Amino acid sequence: MVLFCLPLQQLQEAYSYVMSFGLLVLSHWWSTRIIAPGSTAFSLNLNYNSSGSPHPLADDPSTLMASAVVQISLAQLFIALRTSRPSYQQVQNNNSMAMLVQLLLYLSFTLPLTHAVLHRFLPDSIPLTLLLSSLLPFLLLVADLIKAFAVWLLELPCVYYTELTTLQAIGFTEYLSNHWIRLQVPNVLRMLFVVRLAGLTVGYVQESVYMHFMKTASIDLTQWEVNWELVAHLMARSCETCISLLGFSAMLSLATSYLGMVVAWLLGSDTDEDRNIGTISAVLFFILALQTGLTGMDEGKRLVRLYRNFCLLSTAILHFMHGMVNPLLMSACASHSTVLSNHVRPLVMCLLLVVCPTWLLVYLWQHHHLSTWLLAVSAFCVEIVIKVIVSVTVYTLFMIDAYKETFWGKLDEYVYIVQSTGSTIEFLFGIFLFCNGAWIMLFEQGGTIRAVMMCIHAYFNIWLQAKEGWKIFVNRRKAVARIAALEIATQEQLDAHGDVCAICYQELTSARITRCKHFFHAVCLRKWLYLQDHCPLCHTLINVNPEESSSDDSEVFEVENVHEDDDEIHANGVQNHVLLPQHHVHHLYLEHNGVHQNHMDGIPHQRLHQTL
Repeated sequence: MVLFCLPLQQLQEAYSYVMSFGLLVLSHWWSTRIIAPGSTAFSLNLNYNSSGSPHPLADDPSTLMASAVVQISLAQLFIALRTSRPSYQQVQNNNSMAMLVQLLLYLSFTLPLTHAVLHRFLPDSIPLTLLLSSLLPFLLLVADLIKAFAVWLLELPCVYYTELTTLQAIGFTEYLSNHWIRLQVPNVLRMLFVVRLAGLTVGYVQESVYMHFMKTASIDLTQWEVNWELVAHLMARSCETCISLLGFSAMLSLATSYLGMVVAWLLGSDTDEDRNIGTISAVLFFILALQTGLTGMDEGKRLVRLYRNFCLLSTAILHFMHGMVNPLLMSACASHSTVLSNHVRPLVMCLLLVVCPTWLLVYLWQHHHLSTWLLAVSAFCVEIVIKVIVSVTVYTLFMIDAYKETFWGKLDEYVYIVQSTGSTIEFLFGIFLFCNGAWIMLFEQGGTIRAVMMCIHAYFNIWLQAKEGWKIFVNRRKAVARIAALEIATQEQLDAHGDVCAICYQELTSARITRCKHFFHAVCLRKWLYLQDHCPLCHTLINVNPEESSSDDSEVFEVENVHEDDDEIHANGVQNHVLLPQHHVHHLYLEHNGVHQNHMDGIPHQRLHQTL
């Protein structure tokens, strides 16, 4: 873990120490095998030949030359790794000293070969020769390591205060994100997954070839094929540990990221939210795996659970895709866009979002028996179909209003009924999934992670959704009450006013008069009051009772700050005598009801945590 968190330069230096030590071990092993045949790295065979006789290597020039090339190559690699390190900075300034050190290293690595040639004169010095051949490189390596460790200790306080200052300046989330990118954690996990998958594939091929050899006594490397058995084996083995599960999640993140890019390209969308599908999918898959105990199962049960988790994950991806389509669909109808592709693309995607979950639902009910898992997947599939129907219905209502020649006063009521019906159904699904998860936790498979996810689900998808829905309902009631208390303009007043509604640009056939003596359609003013209590033209508070106008100023300032952008538009409209078009009211209404920033978009992803 410490090596993984090091910067690139220090990581390369750390690996250079490991590789240098490995070169010393390899050189020692080679020298031992050359000087004393039959020896191992831990035991030295000194009885391979009689003392005083020539070494067998002295009579074999080709083997001697090959061994010399190997030892010189090892010495050159050792020098290349070490001479650029801190312990050699001083000798590098002196060419003669650098050449001397390199020469001594070459002599140290080739000393066993020299002993083999002079074995007749030094018959009993094999242990000493091996010791001397490794002593100088080992001492240089230790000296380099000590100096590097001393430098690290001196830099440690400075690094600590720098990181602490950075953490305080940008926050923990941004700090963690920066290091996540710096360490390239997803790429490392993906490389781990690929290497592990390659190893499992090679092992499977070896086993298949060996079984064929045991049956026919012949080796045939073609006696294996890519079939469902191989794919299932690799899928199950790729999730047997937490580390391999992280690698699997990283690969899944890459695949779903490309899927999100394709969907965004088809929709003509390019927002930051569209790029989050890979991260969300990986996190959901990992949490589902931990929640269901995927790593602790047998291979057969793990494969079944993996299949079920993928079904749940696919429904979550469909919900995310709806979150991409819905803003584009509402934007196309609210802006009265005449570009055909702006309408066709989201509508075609909505059709796919109805067909895919319907097909999945039919397939699962035909091939599986009733279970809590099947109920959860079914709830998600039905929910996405309902959300698509609600979105298309609202789109249709706004398109009908766009092509009507007269003002459609009931549009607001129809849109509210459709959206509130959809939200109520989704809320009921949330309660159903909570009960389903509670049943699983109590009677099937409990766990701390599942309990935490159920608490998160209860808070975000039940409590907050109910609170938000109640808030919208109360705001509507207040707006209706305020509009009902305003004075109704008579025909004489409308003729004397001789203007259009300042919100929708439509003719004032009927109107309400505010305390500031401005005329508006009752429906338009009610939509406006959903967002704020100020007059669209003069910013005076629209209150029913006079005593309400003496309310706390801080509340007024708070409302103005919340709707700062809208106030700027209104101020410009007053200054330049420019009125707001009707489609601007539609935008405000959609934003108020959560169409552009739907508070339910993230709910299915969070709700997924506790469904198994």
